[in-house]
Amino acid sequence: MKTISYSRAVALVLIAGLTTALTVFADGLRTSDISSLQEFGPLVAVYGTKALSAGISAGITSLIAYLTVPFKELNANSLKQE
Repeated sequence: MKTISYSRAVALVLIAGLTTALTVFADGLRTSDISSLQEFGPLVAVYGTKALSAGISAGITSLIAYLTVPFKELNANSLKQE
């Protein structure tokens, strides 16, 4: 394995980013106390930005972990070329 599997890396980033973003957004909506529909817009804006930043952070973290975790057979990681 001398090359990086880009499809696996993209899938990993998408899964980590989307699940984290959806979790943060859903938790924000679940714990909010909305009394009218007028409060829904600002609530979506606040928790949407939090969810977006959490999703990006999780995606970048999972990509860094994927690239730096050593492979057992090669005693190297994705960034090392032998």
